[in-house]
Amino acid sequence: MLHKKIEESFGDNRNFIISLVASSILMSLLLMLPILKNVLIYSPSIKDFSEHVMSSATSFNLDIGNRIKSYYLVFFGIVFIFFGFFISFYKLFYKISNNNDEFFIYIKNLSFIGIAGIISSFLSSFDLAIYFVGGAVFLSLVFFKTSKSKNLNNSDIALMIWNILIAIPLTLFIWVILRKYNTIEIISKKPLLKIGLSESIFFILIWFIVTLCIYFFIRVIIQIITKKFNISIDNFKSLVVISSIPVMFTGIIQSICLEIGNILNKRFEIILNKPYLLYLIILMISIIAMLLIFIKLAKKERNFNLNIVINKIYIPGILITFCLIIAQPAKMASVGNEFFEMANHGLSVDHFFRYGSLPIVETFDAHLLSNQVFAYIYSIFNGYEPWAAFLYDQYIQVIYIFILYIIIKSLIGEMNSFFFMISFSLLDQLFNMYFLLSAILAFCLYNYFKNKQTFQNSILFWLTATVLCIYRLDLGVAALFAAFLTYLVTALLYNRRTDIIKFFTMGFVTGCSALFIFVILCLFKKIDPLTRLVELIKICLSNQNWAYSTVGDNRLFVYYLVYFVFPLIVIFILGFTITKFFLFKKKILQVNQNHFIMLLFFSVFYLFNLSRGIVRHSLAEGTVTFILGTFSLSILVFVVSISGEKRKVVNFLVASLIVVILTNNTMTFNGSSSVAAKAISSVNYQDQYVNTQSFNRSRVSGEEPDDVKQLKKILDSTLAEEETYFDFSSSNYYYALVNRRNPIYANQSPLMLSGDKTQELALNEIKSQKPAFVLMPIFGNKWSDIDGIAVDFKYYLISEYIYENYTPLARLSNFDLYCLKGKEEIYQEKLKEQGILQNTLYSGDFSYISPTDLFKHNSDVNLDKGNMIIETKGEDPYFIGLWSQLMKSKPDIKENYDHNKPIKIFINLESYNSGNIQLFYTLNENEDFSEIQSQVFEVGQGTKRIEIELPTVPNEIRIDANSSKVTLTSIDISQGLTIINDQPEVWVRELGSIPKLWAEEDAHFRKAPNLIKPIVSISNFKVNASTIKHDQPMYLFLQIESATDQKSSIELVSKSKILGVFNFNLFKGTHEYAIRLSSDYKWWNGEVENVVFNTQENVTFNKISFYLEYEGEYKELNFE
Repeated sequence: MLHKKIEESFGDNRNFIISLVASSILMSLLLMLPILKNVLIYSPSIKDFSEHVMSSATSFNLDIGNRIKSYYLVFFGIVFIFFGFFISFYKLFYKISNNNDEFFIYIKNLSFIGIAGIISSFLSSFDLAIYFVGGAVFLSLVFFKTSKSKNLNNSDIALMIWNILIAIPLTLFIWVILRKYNTIEIISKKPLLKIGLSESIFFILIWFIVTLCIYFFIRVIIQIITKKFNISIDNFKSLVVISSIPVMFTGIIQSICLEIGNILNKRFEIILNKPYLLYLIILMISIIAMLLIFIKLAKKERNFNLNIVINKIYIPGILITFCLIIAQPAKMASVGNEFFEMANHGLSVDHFFRYGSLPIVETFDAHLLSNQVFAYIYSIFNGYEPWAAFLYDQYIQVIYIFILYIIIKSLIGEMNSFFFMISFSLLDQLFNMYFLLSAILAFCLYNYFKNKQTFQNSILFWLTATVLCIYRLDLGVAALFAAFLTYLVTALLYNRRTDIIKFFTMGFVTGCSALFIFVILCLFKKIDPLTRLVELIKICLSNQNWAYSTVGDNRLFVYYLVYFVFPLIVIFILGFTITKFFLFKKKILQVNQNHFIMLLFFSVFYLFNLSRGIVRHSLAEGTVTFILGTFSLSILVFVVSISGEKRKVVNFLVASLIVVILTNNTMTFNGSSSVAAKAISSVNYQDQYVNTQSFNRSRVSGEEPDDVKQLKKILDSTLAEEETYFDFSSSNYYYALVNRRNPIYANQSPLMLSGDKTQELALNEIKSQKPAFVLMPIFGNKWSDIDGIAVDFKYYLISEYIYENYTPLARLSNFDLYCLKGKEEIYQEKLKEQGILQNTLYSGDFSYISPTDLFKHNSDVNLDKGNMIIETKGEDPYFIGLWSQLMKSKPDIKENYDHNKPIKIFINLESYNSGNIQLFYTLNENEDFSEIQSQVFEVGQGTKRIEIELPTVPNEIRIDANSSKVTLTSIDISQGLTIINDQPEVWVRELGSIPKLWAEEDAHFRKAPNLIKPIVSISNFKVNASTIKHDQPMYLFLQIESATDQKSSIELVSKSKILGVFNFNLFKGTHEYAIRLSSDYKWWNGEVENVVFNTQENVTFNKISFYLEYEGEYKELNFE
């Protein structure tokens, strides 16, 4: 009976049965996966409505009973298919299962990897890379069954794997050729494929067929060659595997050659428009090289270890092929619209190539060199230009993935790690790729303890640590700390105590050498080394500057996992492992040395790095990847270390799935893809085969924003080439785009500055440069505050220097332009000469309008002395024609405007009740109005001025007045630069607890005088500030007794007009508060006449005074 044979086999050959079970599960799931993923989306129609049962499902014509039946049928189908595969496999392989344990272990592990990949596919997008694993399992079984040898040796298994791997680069070539003739797209439109499968399935099908063809072709060749030339079969297999290495590299070479073509186009305008022919030539050359190598090696009887060749060359080679395709640079970089984060690394690269500025020494990138390295490589080959310099950024993925492969292969072996990495779609969620570079230090430690040449290995370790710190300081410091503790523990356990002093002496020498080089470079660049070092350290120690008040929602399950459970688990693992090694070191250490070092290193790194998740990159940002750090690596190393040889792959997979599921805080992984899926669908790689036009010596496409072009015109019209400006608006990448030099050390100003010291150092740099202009943020716009704190208050030393020495000159879309006081007329004259100043196209009333010629919907429009009166009388009231009538009645306007430049429209109106005005516009003829091209303005009872800036001159305007009655009184239309002489907005600053901290935790105000008589039980008072000097920093100091916690505000007022607001918290009890009023522009401008204090409930004042910082005096207040 079959079941008795299975019982006997399970007892005698467990791997055989388990491999058949695992492979059968894998095959059944793969066959049913497309249906299983869509079974609950399937909407069977209702065929019988005689009972008239009505529900939400009925309204959508959904037969819920049929859906339920389909759901269960799918599971029955999986079970049925499983048994079909299992019985078939058993009958096919039962008689030849003996003495093939290695093969069935290989099948078992590969099947489990496939099953894990399917589970990850369920959790994420439908990732077809799992069919690679399924195909490898099925093909291996086919190869085994058709093999003449029923007792497979290592070379037989290696040749199977070779067939599977060598087919991938050949498939890539066929895939590219088929896409040329749109074959894939045509087949994809067939109805049979509308079950959720993507184009990638055809890549896998081609690979499957190619693998079969290679296998049977090699079998025939073996029979012919071995008989004719008297070559042993094993030797022939070796020759085939070794000689076909050039073919394996074709995908890598093609990817590199495609980019070389782009470089030639950019540098020399040489256009190589034959990518398919190039690929064919590369393939043909590789085949010729293969034949030559085969012939040469065939003359010598040499035996090669095929497992080593497969593991050391083929697997890394195919993995690198996939990685290079993923990282394939785009032909062109698009002009970006983000100028703050881009400046972090962009300015260092820009200033290096334009001005020879040295990174770290002259420019500070918060991430040091990590985002710059590949920009330098790009610029060396292509020539530097903004935006395009970062086209090579994705090449770091090659390094990340390769390091991860090295780690995983040490845990579960080369072949298993390869298939796991190319098919597991949640790889990015399981491992934070950014932290993988830290593993380089773990490798150095392993090499140190493995070899006896401690001096050379010490040098290697400390040089690597130094490079890692320069590459990215936070990563390098955490890795160095982890390596430091790992080294100490390992050295003590391995009785290498005598090496400790030598090891750390070498570290001291390396550190001193690095510091010496830094000092020499500073002196060479005429920079004070000590000042620069202090500035560097101060900017780096910026936790408080970037910290959030919360680390996330403590009601979430994942909150307690990542902040409490996981750290405790890692601490337990460390304690358990170290204790175990102390007790049993003679039996364990030599076997698990690599695992022990990695476990220690990744665990300590995780615990040290955990602080990042408490500062900023926390659960509050909706992600756990930065919090986890190397947690998953620590867990996986531990799980494998305590697992037996037979179970380590399964345990590794189970642990991976558990970790990735537990740490999911978004309830979805949609968008996640495996390495293979990313490579197959790489848009940049596919785009390389589209006909290429001349780059015209630039790999940047798109127009720079209008603000960039306008600012460049202003600067070029008013400043000498070496002169510059200072950016206080966080539009920092503009420096690179307008060819001006950042006058301070930090690339991101002002947000990179942290505290008074860094502001003072930045001020010294600004004063030495004396920039003619300053870019200032507009209140309410992006970057006018950071984490809720207004930037002019947060960086009060710099803002006060600006307010004291600069005055508003012009307004651009995203910031205001300030110039040195006393120079405004000079600059205005220069701008006027260049035709950059504002050009008024029309300014007046609406007397040109003919109400009868307007298109109106549920609204009446009438004129009264040039005023347009709009009355609504139904839903969706609007009228069209305001712009076309203006163009018709004022034809001279067309002669004065530039149709392609932005235009500003200001409308003054009076509303008689609350509502809103929505202004729609079209830019081209025959274009419909849409919500995308519209802007809504809230209106209340009274007058209002609305402003809208359009990218070009409009074709027509539509106004929706969602208020019962509105009167439009006038309209102003202009192009060009808007001149301003004031700060129009009222800055409202939310300070929270800062005034209390400033007064009570800063010894500055300890001598503040008491009031002769406390002011009792008031909630509002006004102080005359007109007699106070406005030419220096000034605080309002308060000591307040409050019965409750409450909100309060300080208002700067002039003639009942609010000029600025400081909102802050009052705390129960008697407390002191200091508010730096001089951080407001209006204070320095002398506009403030009164300071008004407001609270929600009555409070008592014991101290109230102005404190003038320059004079160091408290001034009595004049109450009104």
